[in-house]
Amino acid sequence: KDGEYIFINFHGTRIFENGEFAGMQIMGRDITEHLVVADTYRKANLRLTKIIDLLPDPTMAIDMTGTVVAWNRAMEVLSGLPASAVMGKEEGAITSWTRNSREPTLIHCVLHQDKDAIAGTYPNAHFEGNTVRTETEITRTDGQSFSLWISATPIFGEEGEVIGAIESLRDVTRQKKIARALRE
Repeated sequence: KDGEYIFINFHGTRIFENGEFAGMQIMGRDITEHLVVADTYRKANLRLTKIIDLLPDPTMAIDMTGTVVAWNRAMEVLSGLPASAVMGKEEGAITSWTRNSREPTLIHCVLHQDKDAIAGTYPNAHFEGNTVRTETEITRTDGQSFSLWISATPIFGEEGEVIGAIESLRDVTRQKKIARALRE
């Protein structure tokens, strides 16, 4: 066209006449725009992954099947688990680092928009639009205890359907200890 390179996908079909090979029909299709769009999505996904990874609060995300698709550095520090140990795994991986984990987890309740399970499992939970916030105490498998604020929100697709959920934790253990000391 204008001197720029384009990418062409070729597809060939053998042609036979009377059972004998007679030639090939080869068709080419310009896939340049498709590759540019795919590369744009790949770069956007990489940017979002980096943003989540750099969030100061421990954050994880799951897809519609409950598979872990994000586990940031702060989550690695809090849980003691590297992202490689949980990425691509299901709910058990999310709670494997705690002794007293609640089932179902808040992120899964939010994913399935199960308000009854949220109320039953997290009695102090409150809703702010689609976001559910609660407070909980957990003990890591190494015996260290934490007070956490948890926020979980569904992730919506282009058609408004739930395609995943994201949950952020905030370690408020120090603030709780200070508040207890001030009350005493």
